[in-house]
Amino acid sequence: MRLIHLFKYYWPDNGGGIAKAMDLVILSFKEWCRDERRKSKGQKNHQEIVVCWQNSGKGSSKDIYNETPVYRCKSLFEVASTQVSPEFMGVINKKTRNADVTIYNFPYPMVDLGILFGKVHGKLVVWWHCDFKTSKFGFLGKLYSPLVRHTLKKADKIITCAEGNINGSTLLRPFKGKCVVIPHAVSDEWAEKGERYFSSWSSTSNSGRINILFIGRFVWYKGIDILLNAYSKLGEDNKYLTLVGDGPLLDDMKELSKKLSLNNVLFTGAVSEAEKMKYIKQADFMVLPSVSEAESFAIVQIEAMSFGKPVINTRLNSGVPDVCPNEISGLTIPPCNEEELIKAMKRLSDDTDLRTRLSRGAIEYARNHYRVKHLIKLYGDLFDELSEL
Repeated sequence: MRLIHLFKYYWPDNGGGIAKAMDLVILSFKEWCRDERRKSKGQKNHQEIVVCWQNSGKGSSKDIYNETPVYRCKSLFEVASTQVSPEFMGVINKKTRNADVTIYNFPYPMVDLGILFGKVHGKLVVWWHCDFKTSKFGFLGKLYSPLVRHTLKKADKIITCAEGNINGSTLLRPFKGKCVVIPHAVSDEWAEKGERYFSSWSSTSNSGRINILFIGRFVWYKGIDILLNAYSKLGEDNKYLTLVGDGPLLDDMKELSKKLSLNNVLFTGAVSEAEKMKYIKQADFMVLPSVSEAESFAIVQIEAMSFGKPVINTRLNSGVPDVCPNEISGLTIPPCNEEELIKAMKRLSDDTDLRTRLSRGAIEYARNHYRVKHLIKLYGDLFDELSEL
């Protein structure tokens, strides 16, 4: 079986949750090809990734990343978070021509155009990473919606990370019969470090200090402004807020913090995986105040849960509240609700017993649902099914 992965960018140029999901598919396909049943038939692991450079000005290139060939196409410019690349259309036509399976990591409109014009070949799997809201992009959004429907109609299978993403999407619901739910996972190394940390963890904060953590890109749907406004009204000096990440709204959020005269707030900017782990260890709980279904899962939730950290998330019509269930491993509140966020942060800050219970629930839930070995099995079942279509 020959497998081609399509998206707009990939490590190390740009990563994030979608790149991590691609990595897990790549690993699962390798494991599937190693299976003795297929090995006896001469089955080989043959997969490639086709993406664009995130920034214009770089010419096309070929390289190997973690043993997988990556073709990076030249991008002319960006519009509405989309790299525009005529070269990409030609490359995906050539690379997928002999593909058995092509996995399209949605959204990237260049791929939808390729599907419309017959440039994408092989059995089509759409990895639905997030819902698409036409309101955000206005007229462009209205133009894109029919393209998305065409893509979903053409798909042989659609992967989504949670049942909530299907039920909460007007675009996805009509194609529920094609959908396969495969969640995300943390790496075995991350999980092992989390288990070791939690075995020696104490729920009692040092000197009564409470460390509140946010991790994510500084983009509109993360609700960071709501978090800062809510934090400004907590009113106690023992609560510290750390915001980890980078993005187009970072400077705006720093300016808002100054306007609110906030103390005890740290903006770290982009950090390494090791530094991110350090901030998770220091935290008492994490807050994910997302305001839109553009947030479909948030892998950072399971990264925190794997270290026994409860998460405050929002009741979106997506997979977000499914990942960290309310009163089991965290607290779920209505989106865009500053008062409820204040209450939730106060509860977790002031109630040590609650924090201890949810911490234990967090690591147990992550252990039982978000480990690589579970997901490799699910992907293997999908590859079996695709090979028989």
